[in-house]
Amino acid sequence: MRGFLTLLLILFAVAPAAAEIGIEMAFDPAEVAPGDMVTFSASLTNSSEETVFADFEFGMTFNEHEVGPVLLQLPLSGGKDVQVEVPLMIPADMTAGDLAISMTVTVDGMSDSATASLTITGDNEGDPNAALAGLAAQIVSGFAAANVPTSMDSVGALKTTW
Repeated sequence: MRGFLTLLLILFAVAPAAAEIGIEMAFDPAEVAPGDMVTFSASLTNSSEETVFADFEFGMTFNEHEVGPVLLQLPLSGGKDVQVEVPLMIPADMTAGDLAISMTVTVDGMSDSATASLTITGDNEGDPNAALAGLAAQIVSGFAAANVPTSMDSVGALKTTW
């Protein structure tokens, strides 16, 4: 019995630490009018020492319109925080309403989720689908500019969702 307990202790001692991941997102300001600029920010954290491949589930809702989920897999370097700030231009013909971006990041069965909400004021009656596609493209471009790996497959997945 003592041999078995010793073996368990050895196995747990040499087992790699589980990845600890986190995500936070926000819009600043949280209320805008069509034609205004807003900053979307996201913070991704991998507090383990190992690079991990994280599964991302990304979705957007605007009033009764829903986009996604879009599924991506991206590497996150060990011990790193990735900060992304994306300036977004709200389309001049954007319909008034509430926009929410949600993302869940999962690694080895552990996950974290975040939602960023934005209120768009005004009385326009534009095409929300076109506006959502444009905003999503701006966000993906912002992640690419921040050196968060985004493969062409990921961009293609976003394009085919809309």
